[in-house]
Amino acid sequence: MLKTIKAAVTPVGLQVMTLNNSTAVAINSTCRPAQVLSLSIEGTGARYRADAAPTNTTGVYLDTNTHWTFDGYNYYDGTSNLRFCRAGASGTSTVTIQAWRYRNSPSA
Repeated sequence: MLKTIKAAVTPVGLQVMTLNNSTAVAINSTCRPAQVLSLSIEGTGARYRADAAPTNTTGVYLDTNTHWTFDGYNYYDGTSNLRFCRAGASGTSTVTIQAWRYRNSPSA
């Protein structure tokens, strides 16, 4: 599979989440203004939700040792409720997020 990074983006921040219990963790204020998120999951799989807090058994599942891109994330209001939680009852999930913003965007 071809992996690409968009050229017309500026880095906003980096966040590493260590998820080792059932607590949902939100994207930090440094990364929140981003419009594109590149993320990887290591260890145990993770779950996310944008409308409410995920749990160990609810939310969209992200498999381990994979890379995901959220394009268009939070474009309009900068207040996304996107949160991540470890999937399953045990283990540790590490979610690493590189946040990007489109150049010349209204929020730039």
